[in-house]
Amino acid sequence: MAKAPQPPDAAPPDFAAPPSQTVVIETLLDIQRSLGVLTAQVENLRAASSTHDSKLDRLSHTVFAAGAVVAVLTALGGFVLSRIWDGVAELLRTLPPAP
Repeated sequence: MAKAPQPPDAAPPDFAAPPSQTVVIETLLDIQRSLGVLTAQVENLRAASSTHDSKLDRLSHTVFAAGAVVAVLTALGGFVLSRIWDGVAELLRTLPPAP
């Protein structure tokens, strides 16, 4: 048979006692120091983000310029191939028929 639980001999310790004033001040100073470090890191991230933005802007301008160059070269290549094909077609028309 299981025994009935026995009450403890002593009362549990009082964990709700207020902390001393120095503990509160040390905790607040630690929080303030952590906030200062976090603020500095956020400022560093903001500066890095602005440099990334400028790099992306420069890259987008480069891609746009490359697209324009490809379009112009494609148009010129099409014109040249059209003239070559016209010459080949004219040459084929002037050849005598096969026997």
